[in-house]
Amino acid sequence: MFFLYNSLLLLATAALAPLPILILLFRRKQRHIFFERCALNYTDSLSNFTRRPFWIHAVSVGEVMASIQLIRELKRRFPEHPVVLSTTTATGNATARTHAKTADAIIYFPFDFPFIVSCALQRIQPALFLSIETEIWPNLYSALQNRDIPALIVSGRISEKSFKNYHALRFFFRRVLGTVSRFCMQTQSDADRITSIGAPKNLVSVCGNIKFDLHIPAVPPTEKNELLKQFGLSSEQPILIAGSTHRGEEQQVLDAFLEMQKEVPELMLLLAPRHPERFNEAAETIAALNLNCIRRTALHDGARRTNEPVILLDSIGELVKIYSIGTVIFIGGSLVEGIGGHNPLEPALAGKPVIFGPHMSNFKEIARILTTKKAAFQIDSPAALVAKTLELLRSPDLRASIATAACDVIQHNSGAVKKIADTVESVLQQHS
Repeated sequence: MFFLYNSLLLLATAALAPLPILILLFRRKQRHIFFERCALNYTDSLSNFTRRPFWIHAVSVGEVMASIQLIRELKRRFPEHPVVLSTTTATGNATARTHAKTADAIIYFPFDFPFIVSCALQRIQPALFLSIETEIWPNLYSALQNRDIPALIVSGRISEKSFKNYHALRFFFRRVLGTVSRFCMQTQSDADRITSIGAPKNLVSVCGNIKFDLHIPAVPPTEKNELLKQFGLSSEQPILIAGSTHRGEEQQVLDAFLEMQKEVPELMLLLAPRHPERFNEAAETIAALNLNCIRRTALHDGARRTNEPVILLDSIGELVKIYSIGTVIFIGGSLVEGIGGHNPLEPALAGKPVIFGPHMSNFKEIARILTTKKAAFQIDSPAALVAKTLELLRSPDLRASIATAACDVIQHNSGAVKKIADTVESVLQQHS
C-alpha cells in the first residue's frame, strides 16, 4: 500500500510539475519555502543543538498559537531538549516567528516523499515527533518508526467529513496509524473515530483540546492606545473586526456592515482576509461597493486615516493583538461552506464578544460549548449578523456578560497541555 501511495504521489507531482518550476524561476520567497520543504536549506540553528530536539508540527496559525503553551510546558519539564516547530503555511510560519519565540528553531514541514523525509530526519535528528491535531503523513510516520523515534498525535480530532474519507481507506490507514506511538484525542467521539479507522485502542486516550490552554498575554493599555492612534480611532469608537475571512465572505460581511452603518454611522470595520495572496482581491471587493478603505501597511508606513470607514488588515501576525481594540468580533470561514471556521477562543480570551456563522466544523465542539454557555453567538445569515452585532453594540452589559462566560468556559476546559506532557514523559520512559 505504501508503494501505491508513493506512486500516486509521484504521479500528482509530475502533473503539477510546471507550478514549482514557475515558482523556482520567478518567486524568490516561494523558492525559499519550496527548497526548505525539500529539506535542502533548513536553518543552521539545527546544528547548534547538543541534545536531540522535540519536533512539534503545527499546520497553520491556529495550531501555532495553540502550540505555544505546549512548548513552554515541554521546555519546563525537559529543559535539556530543544524544540523545533514546523508549519505548512507561510502565515503559520510568520505567526510562529512572531509569537512562538520559545521554539529553538522554526522550519517548514517537509514534503512527504521518502527521500525528503529521510533527509529531514537526518538533519533534525528528533527525539520525539508531535503532530497537533490530526496530520497523517504515511512516509514520515513510517520513517520515524524505522528509526525508533516515537510519534504522537496530540489534541487530535477527526471531523465527520474526514472520518468518511479515512474510513473508506481504513485498510491503508490502519497500517499507517500502527506506526504512531500515542493518540491524545480531543473528545471521546474523536477517540472512537480514530480507533474505528485502525488506531490501536490501548494507545488512544482523551486529553482534551489544546486550544483551550491558549495563553495570550493581555495587551497593555499603552499598546491599545498606540494601535488606536495608528488607526486614527478613539477608545469610544465602535469597531467590528472580521477576522480570517475567505473568498465570498468579504462581500457578505461588507453588505452587513453597510446595513449596520445605517443604525450606527460611526461604526468602523477592520477586515482581515485569511490568506495574504487575497489582500488585493479583498481591496477590490471593498472598492466595488464604493467604500473608502485604507490598508494597515499604509498606516505602518506613516499614512493617516482620514474618513475611511474600512481598514484592510493586510499584515501578518498581529490580528490577535488587534482583537483587543474591537467591540465585536466576527470569526471568518464560517459564513461560507467548505472552510470549517477558525478559532473563536483567541478573541474570547481578549474579553470580546464573538460571533460566527453556521459552518464551524473545524471547531464544532468549541463552538457548541461556547454557544451552550452563552459565551458566543452563532448566526445563520448575514442578516442575523447585522441583528446580533447591533444588539451587542447597544448593550455594554451584554458584552461584559459574554466576556465573563467565555473566560469561565476556557478555564473549565483547560488542562490538555498537562495531560499531553504527561503522555510525552511516559513515552520517553518507554523508549529510554
